[in-house]
Amino acid sequence: MLESEYYLNKNFYVLFDDAVNNLEESDSAIDEDDYAKVFRYGRASIIASTLLLECCANCCIDTLKLGKSFREDIDKLPALSKYELFLSYHNKEKSFDRGCQEIQNASELKYIRDLIVHPKVRRAKWEKANGNFRHADIGETKILKYPNDIEIWDRNYALMSLRIICAFLDHFFLNLCCFDAEITKKILIDYEEFTINPQVGVGTPNEWEKPQVKWQLRLGFIGIESQNAKNL
Repeated sequence: MLESEYYLNKNFYVLFDDAVNNLEESDSAIDEDDYAKVFRYGRASIIASTLLLECCANCCIDTLKLGKSFREDIDKLPALSKYELFLSYHNKEKSFDRGCQEIQNASELKYIRDLIVHPKVRRAKWEKANGNFRHADIGETKILKYPNDIEIWDRNYALMSLRIICAFLDHFFLNLCCFDAEITKKILIDYEEFTINPQVGVGTPNEWEKPQVKWQLRLGFIGIESQNAKNL
């Protein structure tokens, strides 16, 4: 018997899986000395990680009982503002401190996403490099020092992006919302309607335990032990 009338397509699973598997492909390309693939798969992983920020914010907002007009207004908010609104509904005792490391890094991840989805023409003077080569520096992001030139994003930036989004989500759901992993998985992964007191749990993909260990990801928010995890 179906527990819910509707199937909810949330995209967290596929985006997280893309971020992990494209980072794995970028690592494999290093072993093969195929640096075109290192950059290509690295960028693909970064794209998936940055899209997770908006994806999870929308998963949170979807659980709130909002009127149609109000929901349409909320849809126009930046992703971090959606998280802040969600927190105000569930735990007013906690502050969405934009100065903490996890949230600052997530804010810059949003800027990195914009470099991809809102590409602009940037100008920089050519400078002489070694021999007959030239180089043009179009700058970098303020905090994380990602190059504004997305062509040279490699697996190291992909790993940073994945760690950043995991650290932010772990901090938000566990430390701020004070949810356990079962509630968080109901919000992000389950295809049934959300309830704060789930009668049936949501499984944790076993295949995500290996990347947690390999790349030291903070995955406690989806029920994976995360000892020695890193924010960057």
